[in-house]
Amino acid sequence: LASRLELFLSTAACSKGKKKTPYMFHLPTNMFEKIDLPENATMGCGFIPSSILQDLLGGGQFAKETIGLRVRVVCPTLGIYKGNLVQRAGITKIQLPGSMRKVSESMAKKKAFEGVFLLINEAYPSSSNKMMERCINPNSRKAPTKSSTADLKELGE
Repeated sequence: LASRLELFLSTAACSKGKKKTPYMFHLPTNMFEKIDLPENATMGCGFIPSSILQDLLGGGQFAKETIGLRVRVVCPTLGIYKGNLVQRAGITKIQLPGSMRKVSESMAKKKAFEGVFLLINEAYPSSSNKMMERCINPNSRKAPTKSSTADLKELGE
């Protein structure tokens, strides 16, 4: 149990712009579903419909560029989940595979709260991912910064 308490101490990513709002949400349970796939098929990765991803990130260019999220999901009736959610076409709910589940659902008859708490730790591609792409992609529209070029050289040594 103590090893799983760190799941409650994760920091939330914040929205862009002047008002830095944490990406923490209380969502209805019917927006989520467990999926049964072999662990090697998902590797700790679940799926999220594009429409829900756009809504959670507030629309705009940042939301359109985002293809995945690192999240924590807490729900008494589902359990506690940790991992990545990647956009997937043709689904209507956030899909949580067993490989993401770290704590099983509550055994208590009376649940502490209804719904699901979703915390977004990071969105992908991150600014670091984008900068790395500038360094290694010869067709990149934007030139890499000097610091990112130096960081890449350090990785190669």
